[in-house]
Amino acid sequence: MYEDRLLLYYNAWYFVIQTVTTVGYGDVSTNSSHERMFRAICMVIGVVLFTLVSSSILEVTLSESLNIYKNRENEVIIEKINLK
Repeated sequence: MYEDRLLLYYNAWYFVIQTVTTVGYGDVSTNSSHERMFRAICMVIGVVLFTLVSSSILEVTLSESLNIYKNRENEVIIEKINLK
């Protein structure tokens, strides 16, 4: 009885992870608990890697934009000083 409830919760969490990571249900299905555990771990690792790569790209883009903005701001200040 206890093992059946535990398996029920385990399967529920597997489908939650599968849904949240937007992997979907697809053509490939799992047959055992070990396969579900492996796939759930792979899904979480995939989300973490995607997040790391996306944030790195965003950081580079934003830092470059910030540098351009700072340079323009400095140029405006210099022009105001020269006009006086």
